[in-house]
Amino acid sequence: MAEYSHSQLSKFEQCPLQYKFIYVDGIKRYEEGVEAFLGQRFHDAMEWLYRERAFRVAYRHPQGASRGDDFA
Repeated sequence: MAEYSHSQLSKFEQCPLQYKFIYVDGIKRYEEGVEAFLGQRFHDAMEWLYRERAFRVAYRHPQGASRGDDFA
């Protein structure tokens, strides 16, 4: 006996043709929300900055803080 998930049943109720395309024919539909799009662009930019521009964060020495020095 076949098992169906809640999302499969909901998709079939919503639109039987979409159900067929997704679950029977195996056609994938790629959608990316605005949050995922902006998040990916942010990560791409940060990776580029780090790799291409040698972007580095200053290292704060733990003992320097007690002597009043900000950076080692």
